[in-house]
Amino acid sequence: MTYEQQPPNVSTELRADEDPETVMATFGPQKRLESERGDAEAAFAAAPVKIDQTYVTPTETHNPLELHAAIAMWDRLPPPASWASTRGRLEYGNKAANCLG
Repeated sequence: MTYEQQPPNVSTELRADEDPETVMATFGPQKRLESERGDAEAAFAAAPVKIDQTYVTPTETHNPLELHAAIAMWDRLPPPASWASTRGRLEYGNKAANCLG
């Protein structure tokens, strides 16, 4: 596969009014403006199915998605076993070994 070599577009003097109406995208030429404003009330009135519902999301304060915990079984000798919910499993293993001697 070969590409036509073109100079980079790094001008600091670009202005929005100089942008072309269409640009070449991966899937061919595309209109620069991908969305347009319409009449939402008319579209809702003409819709064959209408869902009128209010959804509310409660306030959320720093609730991490990764809850960390560690579990150890001491009665499993030899050796004792431990499990931890972490992405740093090697670091956890080293720290646990240092703590337990």
